[in-house]
Amino acid sequence: MVQILAAATYPDQVVEADRWLQQHTDLKGEQLGKEVDKRPWDPSVKSLTEFPSVLANMDKNLSWTSSLGDAYVNQQQDVNERRAGNADRAEKAGNLKSTDQEKVSKQGQTIVIEPADPSESGLRA
Repeated sequence: MVQILAAATYPDQVVEADRWLQQHTDLKGEQLGKEVDKRPWDPSVKSLTEFPSVLANMDKNLSWTSSLGDAYVNQQQDVNERRAGNADRAEKAGNLKSTDQEKVSKQGQTIVIEPADPSESGLRA
């Protein structure tokens, strides 16, 4: 979640990354990571290439992405408090569970969502 918020502050890079990813569908795993590292994008945008559907949604809904980025920059404390509350509610409702694709764990107060394959990058909520 934090990566999505941070990436939303770079909507032009989100668009570029999504379009680049669409042109490089043959790249997966470590090879994808190596090629993405060569790009001049913010690390938050790079991390979303491991989640192409998220990146595609952010690109398709660019107005929303830009608004989210603006809110994150200008109202960061409010966004963080709301994000933490949403993650807690999702956890209590049983909606944050590990799957074959992702592993959900808790480190102190932080909920960590990471790919089941440890060679891929993860997200923190």
